[in-house]
Amino acid sequence: MSCLPMRASWLCEYADQPQARILDLRSDARRPPGQYTKQGYSLQFGTNVLGHQRLIKLLLPLLQKTSRADPANPARLIVLSSAAHAVAPPGGVNYNSLRNGDSLLSRWSEYGESKWGDIALAKYVDAHYGPASNNPDGEVVSIAVHPGLVRTNLWSHLSANAAAPYVPWLVKMINVAPIKGALNQIWAGQLPTARARELSGKYIVPYQTVVPHRPDLDDSDKCERLWAWCDEQAARAE
Repeated sequence: MSCLPMRASWLCEYADQPQARILDLRSDARRPPGQYTKQGYSLQFGTNVLGHQRLIKLLLPLLQKTSRADPANPARLIVLSSAAHAVAPPGGVNYNSLRNGDSLLSRWSEYGESKWGDIALAKYVDAHYGPASNNPDGEVVSIAVHPGLVRTNLWSHLSANAAAPYVPWLVKMINVAPIKGALNQIWAGQLPTARARELSGKYIVPYQTVVPHRPDLDDSDKCERLWAWCDEQAARAE
């Protein structure tokens, strides 16, 4: 997920598939600041945001084709995010922190930046392809999901105590068993179509609950900027 050219090459195999009902994006790299992708991007942002954006961009035509074939049951995009998006830098993304040689953020701020970016990607897709977009080429329902603080080895590089002052309620969820870590995503993927359309562009936390995301994610210009930035990085890598 962290290598842009490699991702584009193997995704070409999927573009010719007859349909794709659900694109469920679950990459969740958590590493200390100062680790980078092959192209020199922050490993967390390069995997969690750049990787997700390229998957979405390259598979959108297939998702839309699926929706055109069955408009009453449109394709869905489910993007894994986190309550940690609340500790992203001011404005969501510090574009001077994303490449090798840029300024380093704290562990939680860098991780939060990537999770803020995941919600921004989901909101961008909803704005351009969601139920209210009236996109003539096919509707895509787009939902951002927080799975809860699942007990996996991904937490070995982060301290929940560091986030407690910012999101104290988050610590209460830290004992989610791995078997329950996918419940919110599965629920979003299996919702009746009418309810899924209502939730497009929304942020869902455990379990099956819509909550407000950070207010700056309502700024469509910020979501547009992130999408455009990701496109620019992909163009450089190809």
